[in-house]
Amino acid sequence: PPSVSTVLLNDYKVVYARDSVLFAASNNSVISALFDTKSRQYRPYDFLELPGPSVRIKRCDSVIVVQSTSGTLSFFRNDVLPYLTFLGTVNPPTDYLDFAIGGDQLYLACGFKWVRLFTLNGYSALTPADSSSEPVHAIACEINQSRLFVIDDYSGVFTFRPSPAQINASIHFLP
Repeated sequence: PPSVSTVLLNDYKVVYARDSVLFAASNNSVISALFDTKSRQYRPYDFLELPGPSVRIKRCDSVIVVQSTSGTLSFFRNDVLPYLTFLGTVNPPTDYLDFAIGGDQLYLACGFKWVRLFTLNGYSALTPADSSSEPVHAIACEINQSRLFVIDDYSGVFTFRPSPAQINASIHFLP
């Protein structure tokens, strides 16, 4: 159908698209692609190397985060679309199941440890800021419009408002 467009990307496993820009990650690289209205296809534009095979990609504001099979998180900035700039790689605790990023705060859904919050120092180091001790099981998290959504394996979806404070930040439950 005319409303369907295609893009040929060899070995690319995870993808994130917004407006006319697409970001994808593969075994060894992350790329940006622009939508070409004439051909109705995405054309690769920029790419950077990754430290390992990718399993997940997310974007928040102008930061793209790619998770590798080893659990490391690589950060890329794309202030001027569709260019990519490598910011750094962090090695978070190995027990996390999902991640979300808001500003320079990294939230990790860590199963029975629930949600752990870290501040990012130039996207190259992690500093623990807060840890929840709720007796639940967090399997996924996402930030949207200044709210943190946490999927709990037992109890459903929780909504929080992350604190703007960078030091000793807390996560406030929204009723």
